[in-house]
Amino acid sequence: MTLGRGATCPCCGYRVLAQAGEYEVCAICWWEDDPVQMTSPLLRGGANVVSLAEAQLYFITAGVSDPRFSAHVRAPDEGDVADPDWRPLDNRRDLGIGPVAHDAADDFELARAGTGAPYWLKA
Repeated sequence: MTLGRGATCPCCGYRVLAQAGEYEVCAICWWEDDPVQMTSPLLRGGANVVSLAEAQLYFITAGVSDPRFSAHVRAPDEGDVADPDWRPLDNRRDLGIGPVAHDAADDFELARAGTGAPYWLKA
């Protein structure tokens, strides 16, 4: 989602991406912005080994989307803007479910079709 000076990283919530869903790697948390994983935040694989939900927990506790990338991340600085509307995924609130098995092909179709606003901006 583009706000202010850039698009919001769905993992860390900072507005550091040039454009959402373009597979750009966030310099703050090292999440690769995968539109399929944005559409299906519990999905592992794709551009990132861990799911978006897992990456958010890693970022909250360790400042990195995946512990394997600790050497690549940087702390936010005074020029980085946190999206005030961003928040970590809440399975019940945002998905109405807990983790469930599903067909990965459906995730690609949803991502290709576009889902509108990211979960943190939906009512």
